[in-house]
Amino acid sequence: MLDHEPMCGRPDCDQPGHSSHVNEFFVEKIVGRRENPASGGFSWLVKWDHYPISQATWEVGGDIGGSEKLVEQFRLEALEEGWDVDQNPSLLLGEAIDGGWFLDY
Repeated sequence: MLDHEPMCGRPDCDQPGHSSHVNEFFVEKIVGRRENPASGGFSWLVKWDHYPISQATWEVGGDIGGSEKLVEQFRLEALEEGWDVDQNPSLLLGEAIDGGWFLDY
């Protein structure tokens, strides 16, 4: 039993200070993508808020709240790093590479 009410710390939270899920994790950013033949789309390498890059996980787009904004942020950062995002379906941002992530083709 909790001594206090769970808090919602997301900047876009509908009710700051309240959360219905104690084990809620928040996405800091997307740091990679790879083709996902099973879904016909992408899986996204998600860096979780308050966790190191080594704890990032691959997630399917529909499982990520606010994914459109996060995907656009990823796309812009990839372009800034010199990636041709339209010609490279699978790619990692520098932060992921520096953190030891790699793509196995």
